[in-house]
Amino acid sequence: APLTPGHLLEIGSITKSFTSIALLQLRDEGRFDPNAPVTKYLPWFKVQSPYAPITPHHLMSHSAALPRDRDDIPSSLYQAVALADRVVGAPPGEHYRYSNIGYQVLSYMLEAIAGRPYAGIIGARILEPLGMTQTVPAITHDLRPRLAVGYEDLFDDRPSHPSHPLVPGTWVEYGAGDGCIASTPADLAAYLRMLLNRGAGLRGRILSEESFNLLIQPAIKSGEEWHYGYGLQTRRTDGHTYIAHSGGMVGYAARILGDLDDGVGVAVMINGPGDQQGLAAYALAVLQSAVHKRPLPPLPPVADP
Repeated sequence: APLTPGHLLEIGSITKSFTSIALLQLRDEGRFDPNAPVTKYLPWFKVQSPYAPITPHHLMSHSAALPRDRDDIPSSLYQAVALADRVVGAPPGEHYRYSNIGYQVLSYMLEAIAGRPYAGIIGARILEPLGMTQTVPAITHDLRPRLAVGYEDLFDDRPSHPSHPLVPGTWVEYGAGDGCIASTPADLAAYLRMLLNRGAGLRGRILSEESFNLLIQPAIKSGEEWHYGYGLQTRRTDGHTYIAHSGGMVGYAARILGDLDDGVGVAVMINGPGDQQGLAAYALAVLQSAVHKRPLPPLPPVADP
């Protein structure tokens, strides 16, 4: 079926910034402290650790030394509970280690503080104020007719190649705050526009300036050029601050990338294999050239067939 502007696509880990924003909204209301022990909000949270307690700050910045996933337990709630079996091998705050489980814990923390399900929190606090009327904050079976079909390489026993046939990806439901949102290009652009306006939407601010600065803080180094804040990567280059995050689900890839100083950004959504990072980087370079009235950048090199 041809893609239409109304088709939903899963945005994967871009969801993590939504989780962080909702928690920072609670911080603005005096109901959440990112530097308190996680057990203040989730008394059942437990890991085997000789170190100082893990805080939401550590979870939000992927510096809690938790594992990335635990795919032997399909339920995300029980993935979080089963952390009690894990031994933490480093003090929190010392190393960047990307953890989906950490953001699952944060979504249950958000529910505990706000007293309602995650989807309702995100809908009321972010989607409605930003006019993101098509976006859905939980991937459920009844949503499937609205989703673009996500495609994967036919083979899972060898490296992917453009010559391989594509097949529909395995369908999965998902409802935890590390990757449960499906959106449209227009809605995701509205979300990115709010980030470029430092937390301000069409109907007013959804995040204070102070909390927005926490969202994009360089909390811990996450690569050669990038740092990780609270659900967003951030980079300072040539006097410009960039924000970004990628997402990947079965059959889907996505990325947001924005230049806070030029005020332009890109939302990329793909329902199959593709280079979302390369597409976003090139599209942003084109926008920056237009803003500064420079010649357009050369086309990216074509991959060797």
